Amino acid sequence: MRVEEKWTYASADDPTYTLAIPGDFSWKYCRGQRVKLQQAGGAIKYFIITGVSYSSPSTVLTLYGGTDYDLANFAIIEPYFSMAKAPYGFPLDEAEWRVESLVTSDSSQASPAAGTWYNKGGSLAIPIGRWRVEYAAELEVTRTAAGDLDVFATLSTAANSEVNKETTTKIGISSGTSMRESVSHCGYLLDLAAKGTYYLNCKTGQASMTAIAFKGSEQKTKMMSVCAYL
Repeated sequence: MRVEEKWTYASADDPTYTLAIPGDFSWKYCRGQRVKLQQAGGAIKYFIITGVSYSSPSTVLTLYGGTDYDLANFAIIEPYFSMAKAPYGFPLDEAEWRVESLVTSDSSQASPAAGTWYNKGGSLAIPIGRWRVEYAAELEVTRTAAGDLDVFATLSTAANSEVNKETTTKIGISSGTSMRESVSHCGYLLDLAAKGTYYLNCKTGQASMTAIAFKGSEQKTKMMSVCAYL
């Protein structure tokens, strides 16, 4: 549907952008709607609305353009919006609508304290909106003398904590000097009213460990969020 009111570029916080519309149109626009527009140069751009707010005198729309589309500080030409999941021409490849972190090097913590979280898996900035989040990594824990081994991974809003056990995974064995295994978590839903940074942390529950590590050289340490409005 072609937009009748005037859309004006407002700001950028890559990979999301905001535009302003004079008046209260919060009844008309909602998160998840598809947008098609043009700017100077004539190239067609596609976005998903991930935020809608009204503060007099304007409605502000937050647009996410995925990996391929950005909104520049130029006039917005012939904008259209749609409630359909797949309006004609709109790209639906998930690879175009995600943000991710891939680490290919090892990151370890020597002599980790039992029960202490360490940020050794990196971080990921996730934009405003609704997201399906996952992580996958190879975790290793070692000790000098044989004994219990365990190691945990969690996705957290802080670099030194666990904030939600739903995002935590664990591996362990009853006796040994080393253990290495893949951990993963997928399908976790985040609904963010503002951009947030998430950290992939690890810990061991045992004392006297030599080291814990994410082995990015063996398996990429990955965090990924896919727009849940697809």
